[in-house]
Amino acid sequence: MKLFWWLIVLLISVGAAHWGWEQIADPLQKLRRQWGLTETAGAAFVALATASPEIGTNTASAVQGFSDIGLGNLLGSNIISVF
Repeated sequence: MKLFWWLIVLLISVGAAHWGWEQIADPLQKLRRQWGLTETAGAAFVALATASPEIGTNTASAVQGFSDIGLGNLLGSNIISVF
């Protein structure tokens, strides 16, 4: 029974991600055109924006000496990115 609820949560999450992408795609494209960026530069901007939480977490954990947090964050984000 638990598996059923997790599948429901997964389907809702996928639907929410798809809806969110549709909502943000047009404003990002307008912003790219307004700034005069090429499509490649716009993609790099989006990639940096989506990687910024990992960069911040890894930097903060390295400064504080908690290397395990940075390693877990790195591995976890890369596993999700592969799929």
